[in-house]
Amino acid sequence: MQIIVTEPIDIYVNPTFLPEVIAPRYDELWTEERMQRIIAAAVKHGVAIEINARYKLPSEKFIRLAKAAGAKFTIGTNNTSAADYGDWSYPLARQKKIGLTWRDMYVPGHEASRSQRELRKP
Repeated sequence: MQIIVTEPIDIYVNPTFLPEVIAPRYDELWTEERMQRIIAAAVKHGVAIEINARYKLPSEKFIRLAKAAGAKFTIGTNNTSAADYGDWSYPLARQKKIGLTWRDMYVPGHEASRSQRELRKP
């Protein structure tokens, strides 16, 4: 949350990531209240939310809540090697199931980056 609020980022990557040791508790730890706080911060600060192919994040519920709040999305792989580029099934399935259109997607260069917007502040 602090990174979204304070850093000049345009995309929140690996959203809702949990370390392997606590990942099985995803639904318990990522309560709707926590999701809403992150989503509200992203929308307020113009930060797009990545739908991550590698980690299959965030959850469908998170994406639905974010779409309803007016968030923008991007699709990424969190690639660390060439093998990470191959399977886009998770983000594409979420995009189709939730009904995300091009209007819901972050388009680089369409508007000033967050760092540019921050520099313009009085």
